[in-house]
Amino acid sequence: MFLTEKQLVGLKTKTKSGQFLGKIIGLEINGDNLQIEKIIIAQSPLAKKILGDKLIIDRSQVVEVTETEMVVEDAGLTVGVAAKEASLAE
Repeated sequence: MFLTEKQLVGLKTKTKSGQFLGKIIGLEINGDNLQIEKIIIAQSPLAKKILGDKLIIDRSQVVEVTETEMVVEDAGLTVGVAAKEASLAE
């Protein structure tokens, strides 16, 4: 399945265990191979309290993408926090 950026932005994102994380607000694309490397999530109020405003998910953490949602590994929360902190340091 192919989805456009317009279809991805705004897509609901949840973990495999069903925890709603938020919605996609942006993408980081590798300029060398034009692949999506990171997905930027505006978090739900609950996740925001724990992790801050944005969560950055690596493409390796994505389990499934459909026209209605993206599902990520539960462990992605921990890695996403590290990625978020790294991006803030830049």
